[in-house]
Amino acid sequence: MPPCAAKDMYLTDERYLKLLRRIRATIAGGLEHRAVNSDAQGDNYNNCTWGLCSDEAQHWPDAEDHLWPDLFTKHGRMSPKYLLPHQFCPLDKRFTDPAPEGQGVIQGCFWSCSVFRNRRATMLGRDEVLKRYDQAIERISASMEAQASKEYP
Repeated sequence: MPPCAAKDMYLTDERYLKLLRRIRATIAGGLEHRAVNSDAQGDNYNNCTWGLCSDEAQHWPDAEDHLWPDLFTKHGRMSPKYLLPHQFCPLDKRFTDPAPEGQGVIQGCFWSCSVFRNRRATMLGRDEVLKRYDQAIERISASMEAQASKEYP
């Protein structure tokens, strides 16, 4: 976890797990896949309804998951907290093909996103995406259980 005040800028593993389960449920429930890659100068952004860069309010309904919870509560401003280095989006290629030991973690996922390949949105199949979410949920759950067993032997 990052030091002191900075830790409030990152999702805890518990919140990350809830987010993965929430997004997986909406995908399984039929949420349409939409991906937007805006490279307009001064307005560069990307989002994907099936990824952790989703701007769907149903994926981020809790104020505690936002950098500015008051602005989210009062005005609906979406500002999701950052991911910790071990918390990958299931659509990130680094999730399935981790960097070699010692290479470090690149912050941000645009260049390693399975959806935004070659700066164009690419459709992944629903079954493949659900499988990746299942793997992410299993991976973080196992990590949390291992951590708990170290803390409480």
